[in-house]
Amino acid sequence: MGLYEIRDAGGSGNKGLGAFATRDIAAGETILCEPPILVYPQASLSNQFCSHCLRDVGASERVLPCAFGCQKAVFCSNTCMLAAQSDPGSHSALVCSLVSSVNADGASDETFSALHFLSRVFGLIFAGHVENDGPSMTRLAALFSLSEGNSAVMLQDKSYTDWLKDVYDRFVPPLQHKLCHLPRNFTTQEFLASISMKDLVNAYGIRAPLRFGSDSCLIRGTALYSQAARINHECLPNVCRCEDFDQITPEQSSPFTNMSMTFRALHDLPAGEEITQSYFPLCWDFEDRQTRCSQVYGFTCTCPRCAMESEGQVLNPKNEVADEHYVSVFLLKYSCIDEDCEGTMVPVLGSQDKAQICNVCSKSRTEAQFLQELQS
Repeated sequence: MGLYEIRDAGGSGNKGLGAFATRDIAAGETILCEPPILVYPQASLSNQFCSHCLRDVGASERVLPCAFGCQKAVFCSNTCMLAAQSDPGSHSALVCSLVSSVNADGASDETFSALHFLSRVFGLIFAGHVENDGPSMTRLAALFSLSEGNSAVMLQDKSYTDWLKDVYDRFVPPLQHKLCHLPRNFTTQEFLASISMKDLVNAYGIRAPLRFGSDSCLIRGTALYSQAARINHECLPNVCRCEDFDQITPEQSSPFTNMSMTFRALHDLPAGEEITQSYFPLCWDFEDRQTRCSQVYGFTCTCPRCAMESEGQVLNPKNEVADEHYVSVFLLKYSCIDEDCEGTMVPVLGSQDKAQICNVCSKSRTEAQFLQELQS
């Protein structure tokens, strides 16, 4: 049995499915390490990161352009370029043709990135439904199983529905001669709205490295994961995501393990406890957290921390309200020691001095150093 199970979390605030610990878990223990269903680049930085694995090409000895000549993709190695060509959900010949044929005139970075996403989804759809490729069908099943969150709320936002219509008009009509081979249900506005909602609600933005600046919101690309999508949000989380897309992979291992998403426990977890992450930096204030939850994910966070900080505006479904002193100690312990970094301090499993390391900037601190800060 693994460290967690996926089951209904509705009793914890109508959150749908969630991940729950199946045994006691130690601080720093890896709970999940998962490869992605799909990754795609941020359009404005597509010439800075490998189109297949999202590595920083600035760290590569040479940068390889797209072999098909689209000038919209680069690769960190010949291995990645060949892998992308053979992967229907990466920068294959078909995906290159799709992303080159869409109407990108005047498109915002967000819109052009969405067109990259749709091109890769349709690469998988062509491979699965036209060429009967089994692995592509498996990836599509995982993608289609993802939640759309509270889509009814999002679809009431006219600015969002106008954006969806613009994406549809830029993608489907210019590609009609290519998409005509697919079942019609894949080319409707309803399908594009559905798959776009799954991306919006479940996607993980992959941070750009620090050489691009200290802005933690600057992302190099986006990745979707099947199991990680089941880990719900809380403003006092018990796990933290860790990724290293720029890691140097040993020659004897898979060359694409850098794309795996890892979650580690922030503190000891008892069996049966729901595993939760924070969808944004711990240091954000109540208003910013509520705005992000509402506008991006379509829900109101009613966690114990929000119930405490809302002064009665938010009611926790279990009447659980966090202790103010506990919250202040939690934030001191797990927020990065660098005030300019919005990362999270993650325990190092087995460390004799109970060390922590930031998941963004890699700065570290021992338990003794934390206690000194607590007393000062």
